[in-house]
Amino acid sequence: TDLSVDFDFAYNVGPAGEHIFLPLAALGIDTATAAKPGFQLRGESFEAITLAPSNGYITDVPVPIAVGQRYVVRGRITPACSGLGVPKYAKLEILAFDDSTRIVSFRTLVNDNCGFRGLEPGIPDR
Repeated sequence: TDLSVDFDFAYNVGPAGEHIFLPLAALGIDTATAAKPGFQLRGESFEAITLAPSNGYITDVPVPIAVGQRYVVRGRITPACSGLGVPKYAKLEILAFDDSTRIVSFRTLVNDNCGFRGLEPGIPDR
């Protein structure tokens, strides 16, 4: 097993066939930062998710996922952002599972600007 922290979460299929995302802390990998990678389930459409919240993310337990669910995702603090001490944010929608290959398909929009929480296409202003 690769114990580096060069990822934000893993995907797995549980013993009962349930699909789950595993944030780093749920895998026993401590990022030693206050803003740990995590997920927040959202009810609005993918397009209607326009701003990532600062807090309220599931960071330390497996996150059950299903087709059609949408999440706001907080990433780890990367070396590019470490001088600022802030994470990156994204929104993600589960599209499909292929159980034979253990693949999850999803669409995402990532704000690649350190600390900006806006989740709309274009140049972020927030």
